Amino acid sequence: MRNESVLERSAHDSKVKQNSIRTLAISLQQAVNRFRHNQKSLFDFLEKSKLNQIWVDGDDASSKRKDEKNEMKFEVEMAQLEREALERGEQIDTLVGNIHKLNQIFKHLNRMILEQGTILDRIDFNMEQTLKQTVKATTEINKANRHHEGGGCANRIILILIILIFIFAVILILKYVLRK
Repeated sequence: MRNESVLERSAHDSKVKQNSIRTLAISLQQAVNRFRHNQKSLFDFLEKSKLNQIWVDGDDASSKRKDEKNEMKFEVEMAQLEREALERGEQIDTLVGNIHKLNQIFKHLNRMILEQGTILDRIDFNMEQTLKQTVKATTEINKANRHHEGGGCANRIILILIILIFIFAVILILKYVLRK
């Protein structure tokens, strides 16, 4: 009976652990997909804006300056995007590490619950055995009390035997005295 509740608790804890791991993994996957989509959109936008600037500006000197400016802006934006991508990658790595740690915690918690359930089952078993032994001991004490109370008959028999011994001793003494 006790084992069933421990098994139910451990099965429930296992389901909770699996569900939380799945939820975290799904959240991580969604965050990565959003990041990739946003990054692709940004690259597409930057590429289109660069092509539009080249097409609109033409080949004159001012367009060369604008091209250089745009290239510098593009390089700065690319460097910033790369930094952001690295930061997000680090954040994702941190999140994955945290999920792994959470998984380890749930495994450790599961082991602790199983160990405590086993100990609790042993305590429960020992309590049941103690109760059975106590009931048996009470029964034996009650039997001993009944025998002790019924011991009045044994006391009478002992008294009768002592009286008989005394009578036989007197008869032997009288027999010895009368022979002399």
